[in-house]
Amino acid sequence: MTIPVESYLLAIAAGNIVEAQVGPRTFVLSEPEMIDKIKAELANLENAVIKAEEYFTPYIWGVYKVLILPPSFPFGGMENPLLTFMSPTHIVGDGSSFSVFIHEINHSWFGNLVTNENWSHFWLNEGIDRWAERKIDSIIYGNDFSMVSAKLGNESMYSAMLDYGLDSNFSSLHPVFNGLHPDKAFSSIPYEKGYQFIYYIEQLVEPANFQTFLRQYINEFAQKSINSDDFRAYFEAFVRKTFTKEKSTEILSLIDWEAWLTKPGLPPVRLDFNTPEYTAAVALANNYINGQASIPGAKEQYDKWDVNLKNLFITQFIKHSPTVSADLVTVVDNDLHISQELNSNILTKWYTLDIKSCHQPSPFSVSDNFVGSIGKMSAVT
Repeated sequence: MTIPVESYLLAIAAGNIVEAQVGPRTFVLSEPEMIDKIKAELANLENAVIKAEEYFTPYIWGVYKVLILPPSFPFGGMENPLLTFMSPTHIVGDGSSFSVFIHEINHSWFGNLVTNENWSHFWLNEGIDRWAERKIDSIIYGNDFSMVSAKLGNESMYSAMLDYGLDSNFSSLHPVFNGLHPDKAFSSIPYEKGYQFIYYIEQLVEPANFQTFLRQYINEFAQKSINSDDFRAYFEAFVRKTFTKEKSTEILSLIDWEAWLTKPGLPPVRLDFNTPEYTAAVALANNYINGQASIPGAKEQYDKWDVNLKNLFITQFIKHSPTVSADLVTVVDNDLHISQELNSNILTKWYTLDIKSCHQPSPFSVSDNFVGSIGKMSAVT
């Protein structure tokens, strides 16, 4: 490889590994026993690369390869250039985890090509990349899909902030470590609060202008490490160059950079990610919670949902877990068969509800088997 990268992006894979081609530039690798299943699951990998380079800038890395690691791999994915490492939990059989692969592909621009200066500016990697993931999601699956994903991300961000404390600097986009290991601040916050900031400024300048900005940003900072001040200066210069003096002053007056980047807690602007599908999913959950009984037709409605809607549906029960009984969980599962889902993100939430409701009694044998079968941290912690 001739393109320089940061040291954290270097990785070595060794073992009984085979490779299969799924597109002109795209390949999958794994142990021989899984390769056919993976090849089928990732048949659209090339299309995702094409959609990304059409929206951003040309893909400069040559080939794009994905290695599916053994179940003990602790991360959902790691964007090593030319050979992304991925957890086998994303090979589900129904394509429901493909957004994770889109996320890793987009790191070819945000993170690998333009890199955060240090871990206090991690949002420049992950927040922008989360926005890019949902932008490509919206192109492939439709805008409602990405909005529901953003809604789920907002729930995850808020939960992480409560864990740290809303006044903790780890709930800001500029964590100060004071000698602590940067992993202490690793959470969904730089992803989701960063996403919301990028989404907000995209709306201020309008999507077409923001696309132009991003293309110029990538070309300006390619193969460089930058910080939040660099991003701010470049964005403000773009706004002043693109709009009239009056309009640029108006736009920039609506961005409180300190509140977004350095202040802890919730974003300073509340964004609306509601969709009719989200409203319907929450309504169905509330009908179960309020009625405590089987609901005819619920299975047909549930089966039409994507993985994000299913997760938001289960999250609604978790929010009301003190009043959600084991009997109600039995009713819901008898109706919808959630315990038979294959997607690990859905099962993680379902087993959380299972335990909170005492539907699954100690020693939690079903959850133990699940946790013992995978190593992905986000699924087992």
